[in-house]
Amino acid sequence: VEKNRAEARGNRIKAVSVPCIDVIDTRVGEHIGRLTLGSTSTDFLASVYGLDDGQAAEKPTGDDALEPFRWLAWGNKRFLQGDPQAGEDAAEAYHWLLSSSVAFRPNFRARFFEFLVRRLDKNRKRHPASFDILTREWTSLRTEVLRATATRRSTYEFTRFADWLKQEAALGDTYAQLADPNRKNVISEDARRNVLRWLHSAATPTLGRNQDYELLLLGMGAPPNEHFERRLRAFERGTRQAAEEARLQWADAELADTELADAELADAELADAELAENAGKEAQGEGAGNSEDASGGNDDVEESEPDPDFDPLPFAIAESERDIVSDASWVFEALVALDRVDEARALFTLVSARVDGNGPYADFATRAMRIENFDLATEILDIGLATITDGGLKRIERIRRRLGVAIATKEQRESSDAKKGKVPAGGVPVEGDGEGDGGE
Repeated sequence: VEKNRAEARGNRIKAVSVPCIDVIDTRVGEHIGRLTLGSTSTDFLASVYGLDDGQAAEKPTGDDALEPFRWLAWGNKRFLQGDPQAGEDAAEAYHWLLSSSVAFRPNFRARFFEFLVRRLDKNRKRHPASFDILTREWTSLRTEVLRATATRRSTYEFTRFADWLKQEAALGDTYAQLADPNRKNVISEDARRNVLRWLHSAATPTLGRNQDYELLLLGMGAPPNEHFERRLRAFERGTRQAAEEARLQWADAELADTELADAELADAELADAELAENAGKEAQGEGAGNSEDASGGNDDVEESEPDPDFDPLPFAIAESERDIVSDASWVFEALVALDRVDEARALFTLVSARVDGNGPYADFATRAMRIENFDLATEILDIGLATITDGGLKRIERIRRRLGVAIATKEQRESSDAKKGKVPAGGVPVEGDGEGDGGE
């Protein structure tokens, strides 16, 4: 049942909730789509052709060759059949959809992007040319990025291809080339800055591990705190919207139960009037007393405007709070390494105040350890130990033990170097970067 208040109450029968259909391909364990009261003909076609086992699907010809959903049905049919020729046909269909579908259905590629890339990746074993298709798409998008002609959508797809093709190092190199102020063939400096900003998050881990600190800070397009304030606001805005939707669904369920229990006593017209009155109050903002539920009781939370750089793209994978914390910790390391410690502390304060759990303390302390700023690492871990509840202390304590080992190792190295008359080396990373440490 789809319990969408605005959609359900807007229909003629005054229903609180309406039936929906989830379309699932049980053969490969994929959720194809959901059909609700507000579904369009395109939604219907996406579900039908996305599930089509292809028993009746043939290679599109004539006018059918202009319909992406026909190619999707044929591609799915051939993908599910095991012979080598079927693999070649599936690759042809999915390649056509990636390269040509937007001419006939503009949103098709964006909607099915992850699905198509995943299918081509799985198809590589039967038809190795599937890998060539992915590589060509990646190369074409890389050219757009390097010329700064890429849109935010095509930049996102470039990063996703990098992930599928295990090209994180090449992505970092692309970022470095685009950031080069002497680079020619970019359409404008504003365009270069935009693409660098869109590319920044995906390139951050690689640049951080390689200690390319100047490059890491270059592409944010704003001071570190401002950059991450925008990203946190975008994440929190999405979280509040989801929480509000969940609250409305819960209220609808309670209302439905109440109406059912009172059905024999209540007059149907009165019930309709009450529904209309409640809907009117919500539309006018008179139900503001419920806003505390959506914001966790925090009166200081203000609704922020949509952010064109950081709000999720339609059909794209939204970044998680964990992504933001990890990226911020790499920027923190860069700031400390470049002696911008005050900015680093401000960034830690911002993130640790806005993000619950042990993530900020663990990640930021680990970054300080990597560049052997053990005093700062100790300070952060002490704050974490005083702040985090029992459920998240194990990770902090584990990193604290690693810190003790790192300090002892450095002291032994310096002692050995002193005996040999050597100058102690600085900035030697400690073993591990914390990526695999895991949360509690």
